Amino acid sequence: RLLIIGLIISAAFFMAGVEMGLLWLAPGGAIAGGAFAMFEGRTGWCVARAIGFKTPI
Repeated sequence: RLLIIGLIISAAFFMAGVEMGLLWLAPGGAIAGGAFAMFEGRTGWCVARAIGFKTPI
């Protein structure tokens, strides 16, 4: 969902003519976060567990 939201926000910014700058970090971060979450889900890997946090399975 985060990936799709990021793409929608990016399209809205592009259509509105928003110039490249710090404002583009929001949709870029949403796209990157969504893609990373999809990667974690597909591989069964969890970044929080890799860092050492104890999470329920």
